[in-house]
Amino acid sequence: MVRMKTDQQRTLGSLKSAVQRKVYQLNQMKTEAAYKEYLLTRHLGILAPKVSELARKHNTPYSTLNHRIAGRGTKAEAAHEQRLIPVASEAALVDYLCVTAERGFPDTLRRAQRRATQILQDITNDPTAALGTNWVQKMLRRNWESLSMCWSTSLTTVRGGALNEQNVNHWFELLMRLITEYRLSDSPELIFAMDETSCFLDKCTRKTRHISARGNRQQIALRNEKWETATLIPIISADGTVYPPTVIFCGKQIRGKGDLPNPLNAS
Repeated sequence: MVRMKTDQQRTLGSLKSAVQRKVYQLNQMKTEAAYKEYLLTRHLGILAPKVSELARKHNTPYSTLNHRIAGRGTKAEAAHEQRLIPVASEAALVDYLCVTAERGFPDTLRRAQRRATQILQDITNDPTAALGTNWVQKMLRRNWESLSMCWSTSLTTVRGGALNEQNVNHWFELLMRLITEYRLSDSPELIFAMDETSCFLDKCTRKTRHISARGNRQQIALRNEKWETATLIPIISADGTVYPPTVIFCGKQIRGKGDLPNPLNAS
């Protein structure tokens, strides 16, 4: 119940932030329309209307329009100039977070903070450079149309219901994208399919907060699990070649393994 209330508060906070951003964008458009009308009248040699009249006409604050005419930048432009990480680098980080979430390895806030800090250190060539503790949260608010926070579910807990048309189509679309990008269609021997079969010692069913692409209803997070006894990994190539399966045992050394039965010729 406590988590449910927390999720509702987060949802209401996100909606409130979205409304505030829309209102801000609308006000910016009104101010820009009034400013363009002012410049047009000056260009045509017409007596420019009073700033107060333009502000009332376009329903924008007088002080904001007056500052725009005087050549002063907006708060957003000032914040843009003071960014520690350039816009292009931040956009690359956003794309990276979307791709990793799509492939089942979404970043947590802590990992995203470490990656952003590494970007800052590479840009400034200063290994001690650091970002603020809330930088990632602010970055998510700036890129709310692309990223959001969500609860992720371990892949092992939903494996039984994962084989549906939507997931299968999504997987093949991702596969075809990679084959086209790396031109693998002419080299089927470089494409492999593999699976694993094992027993879990500790089956992870907990959910954690991760960064995901905007609009995802459920985010899958791949995690390492502990195996009991052994893990069997069969591998087959797209050209039809079947390789001997690989068996991984928990023990580092198994005495007398050469005498164990091995009908599959596993290595």
